[in-house]
Amino acid sequence: MTTLLRMLLMFLVPILLSHVSAYTACPKCGSTEVPYPLSTDGSCGNSLYRVYCNNGVLEFLSGGGFYYKILSINPSAYKFVISPPPIKKDTCYSSDFASEGLKLDESLPFNVSTHNTVMLLNCTNNLLRSPLNCTSSSFCRLYEEKVEEASGCRNTLCCHYLKDSAMTSHMIRVRDGGCSAYTSVVDLKLGAPLESWNYGIELHFRVLLYTLQTVRKVDNGVASEKLTPERVENSKELCTAPATPENTLIAEDAVSPRKGEAAPLATPSAKGERFSFAL
Repeated sequence: MTTLLRMLLMFLVPILLSHVSAYTACPKCGSTEVPYPLSTDGSCGNSLYRVYCNNGVLEFLSGGGFYYKILSINPSAYKFVISPPPIKKDTCYSSDFASEGLKLDESLPFNVSTHNTVMLLNCTNNLLRSPLNCTSSSFCRLYEEKVEEASGCRNTLCCHYLKDSAMTSHMIRVRDGGCSAYTSVVDLKLGAPLESWNYGIELHFRVLLYTLQTVRKVDNGVASEKLTPERVENSKELCTAPATPENTLIAEDAVSPRKGEAAPLATPSAKGERFSFAL
């Protein structure tokens, strides 16, 4: 590493640390903790992870403009669970039908996890050509028969599927010509009694990394160097060190810290002059 680069880092690292430390956890929303990086306003958290505190209820706003209550948050696993939309009384239409179900803004770091078993209700025969389970043994049959909210969906075609990586991770769709209502259960096990079902839609959020890249420039025969930020988006699977104010600088090629160990501060990677930090 050159002397110039070392001098730049001596000034840059404290600035980065002070900048990131300004991102603190937000106050509680009612009785619900709002852990970093989730943000309820511009003075706390990270604004890319926006959620809303409405009358003491913490909510998530979809790309379609519908608010979903946040039921639980697991910041160390980068996930939270939102409530499925209610089915309108005496109908078989989800309350988010006008926005065609749950649609996530793909420019934001949220996606639907693969732990959701989705039940589609009041479907047209078009669904019979799909690979979904639309048989009499589908989970949705038990839901329609035993849950009062779904009573308006009885005697209609319904199907279920496990949301997996082959499907879009930004949508659970209802629409004319398809299905008009849905619910979701997290981590549903085959044979689990109805009373044990964990209703919800689990969402993951990705950690955003910023890489400092040395850029060399030659001007009139004189070489100079500068550090420029480069944003990189990493999924949960690719980045396992949480983005917290206490863990802000992560070496690009360093392994994630084990439980109980601190993440390393930014150090040169094996490639020489790249540094990463999470915001």
